[in-house]
Amino acid sequence: MTSEDKPMLITSALAQHQPDITLLHQQAFNSEAATIQQLLADFQQDNSAQPLMSLVALEGNQVVGNVVFSRARMTGHEAVTAMTLAPLGVLPRYQKQGVGSQLIKAGLEQLTAQGVALVFVFGDPAYYQRFGFQAAPRWELTAPYPIPAPYAEAWQVLALQPNVLGTIKGQVQCCAALSRVELWQVEE
Repeated sequence: MTSEDKPMLITSALAQHQPDITLLHQQAFNSEAATIQQLLADFQQDNSAQPLMSLVALEGNQVVGNVVFSRARMTGHEAVTAMTLAPLGVLPRYQKQGVGSQLIKAGLEQLTAQGVALVFVFGDPAYYQRFGFQAAPRWELTAPYPIPAPYAEAWQVLALQPNVLGTIKGQVQCCAALSRVELWQVEE
């Protein structure tokens, strides 16, 4: 039985979960762990990231997955509510079992209920398209930093509200914690 068959408990991250979240991202990201840990710490001090939503997947009392959604803005369209999905991490032994999918779906459901219009992610199109994400450049929604052409479709958007895509265009401004250029560089 996979985690997809047996839903995990998905809940808001609490202060007591932080040590487990840190350990989880260390194991999930290996060489990038320090960058992710710094990002998570920066979120806590970043007012521009608020309202921040951090969810955890629990198996018993163990944190096995974490996803964070932080506030984003659309230049020239400040009334449009937007969030950025980053990071998403799952303990290696729980990967490829649907834990990440459950976290993303739970987060998107909550954001939809809150009236958020758009969610952005910079990640693997093959993974995120299953949730409805599309290449943001097709909608003339540009990333905070230039992305090399071979990876342009990794900058993606999902409309959670009707009639938003196609009515706005421009550059997305992520929160300060996500606005560090090294987070946007792609190793070629």
